[in-house]
Amino acid sequence: MKTILLIIVTLISSYSYSFSQELNIGGTIGAGPKNNDFRIVTLGATVEYMPVKSIVSLNTDPVFLFDSKDLMLTVPLYLKLIIGKKIRFCPAFGGFIRTNSNYGWTAGLSIEYKIKEKLLLFVKGDYNMDYWKAEAPTHFGSSYEYIDSGSSIWISLGIKKNILK
Repeated sequence: MKTILLIIVTLISSYSYSFSQELNIGGTIGAGPKNNDFRIVTLGATVEYMPVKSIVSLNTDPVFLFDSKDLMLTVPLYLKLIIGKKIRFCPAFGGFIRTNSNYGWTAGLSIEYKIKEKLLLFVKGDYNMDYWKAEAPTHFGSSYEYIDSGSSIWISLGIKKNILK
């Protein structure tokens, strides 16, 4: 009997607790820098989690990068500050990893427009700083590894829907 009561209390409390949160899920499409005269195209998802009435959210936007010959997955994790109600200005900062072993940090700004209570359109710009291992030959026929870096700017459009509120 205690086990059944514990299960019922847990279910009720988790049910009411889930409605005190916001979980926005959606999709994005965008473009990045040129690579070999071909602009990199992005297609991905977006997940945003935040307590209700919070001004900070935890986000991830797993995105596939398509260029002329490669397909790569980037998985960022970042915090976003939310300023505004109907039109929201959201600076963000975090990190990411890519399937080609690159990693780095990202900073950006998104502008979101609330169409309905549960539906948002947004445009987002991100500055990514990538780091990767590179090899350089020495004068003696061997090589050594070092960390190289590069930066890029990414623009995307998206839509997301709140599935908990």
